[in-house]
Amino acid sequence: MSEMTPGPLHGVRILEDGNAIGIGVAGLLLAELGASVTRIGSPPDLTGPARIVHRAKATLEPGEPFPPADVMLLGADSDLPATAPVVVRFPDVASEDAGGLAPAGTMLAEARSGLMRLQLGHRDGPFCLAAPIAGLGAGILGALSAASGLLGQARGVTAAWDSTVSDRDGTLVMQTLSASFIDPAPPPAAARPRYRDAYTVSFSPIMRFHQARDGWVFVAAVSRHMWHTLFGLMGRPDLAEDPELDAALPFNLADQAQGEHLAALVAEFVSGMSVDECVDRFVRNKIVAAPVLNGPAFLSHPQAAANGLPLEVHDAAGTQRQVGRFVQCAATEAQAAPLGALDSVAAGPLHGVRVIDVSRAAAGPICGRVLADLGAEVVRVESPDGEHSRQVGLTFAGNNRNKLSLGLDLTKPEGLDALARITEQSDVVLTNALPAASARLGIDYATVAARNPATSHISILGFGQIGRAHV
Repeated sequence: MSEMTPGPLHGVRILEDGNAIGIGVAGLLLAELGASVTRIGSPPDLTGPARIVHRAKATLEPGEPFPPADVMLLGADSDLPATAPVVVRFPDVASEDAGGLAPAGTMLAEARSGLMRLQLGHRDGPFCLAAPIAGLGAGILGALSAASGLLGQARGVTAAWDSTVSDRDGTLVMQTLSASFIDPAPPPAAARPRYRDAYTVSFSPIMRFHQARDGWVFVAAVSRHMWHTLFGLMGRPDLAEDPELDAALPFNLADQAQGEHLAALVAEFVSGMSVDECVDRFVRNKIVAAPVLNGPAFLSHPQAAANGLPLEVHDAAGTQRQVGRFVQCAATEAQAAPLGALDSVAAGPLHGVRVIDVSRAAAGPICGRVLADLGAEVVRVESPDGEHSRQVGLTFAGNNRNKLSLGLDLTKPEGLDALARITEQSDVVLTNALPAASARLGIDYATVAARNPATSHISILGFGQIGRAHV
């Protein structure tokens, strides 16, 4: 949020009472959107992550009278009465991260290590509750719930908004691929193979952390073409000629031994190189790879600098160097038409909003799914033949539920013309395409704003404006 521009929640008063990670993250995101956040409790020790999560908040000592609030964020350890019109509850108690920088031996230990939290939730159980990733997800959901309650109130809903967001919810939203594979009533772990069916994919070889000579590297071979290239680099072209393996790549490796064999081959290949050698070689050949860096090392990395990510924040708490702002909003002079009143919150606070979703992979579709869950009409634009992620059927369905689909051939002028017409008539345009691709498709911010200045533009970029990683 610009220092000079009031945020969309300017004037909204938030009261935060609880020590769990999710509550702190929800308050942080709402503060970034312009709300005034007051935290009940002793002043936090503003070191480490707490310097980012709590620095923008006022603090009340326990027992002091608390001010009136528009939103209350209440943790499991809170005994405050719910007196605000919008209440979001976080039932999980605060927990310490069981983390470490090196992946551990078992998959569940890796999930807890801080490096494999997002890949392995469907293996050692239906999901892994690993803080802080579970708390981060809960915080994001909590902030969305609070904003939704405020929007409902603004649209005339008189009923109080009282919601609950658990760490389990946060874990599942941060592990959408894993969540898509949960069995309704799974048999005991000892009675089933690790890969239960063709859709329960092995992310162990596809996305994994591998140890190089001088550190750790994250490698993601997320397409058949990447795997064929990788086989060539490893000196194993015979693997590309195996029809059974080729048909399973990359998302249908249902055989445990097959998946572990591929992971072991990649691990052996990476172990002979330094981190820089490995990343350079993989990226040159258009395979996603990146070094595993701690916070200070990442902030000093040339790619972080090229994308303008390091940011120094100065306030009464001192100077904090962090990775940019969590929320950045830019407003035009145009005023959007006010949304009509809601008869009840059951219609969804975004009822009447049209979203054009021109996104792929995970982050964009998940964002569109959340907007659809909140009542928006979300139109997903994909190839007339179907977007390739449909091959991961359950994940595609989970990420795109409640959406409409529109097949457009965006390689042809008539497809681009149709996309221009529907974006001009929409309230939100969502994309996670790289800047050059967005400009070519006519869905970059400048083009969308010129067509309809009242349209909200959401751009989700995994690697910033400039990057070495290929996706």
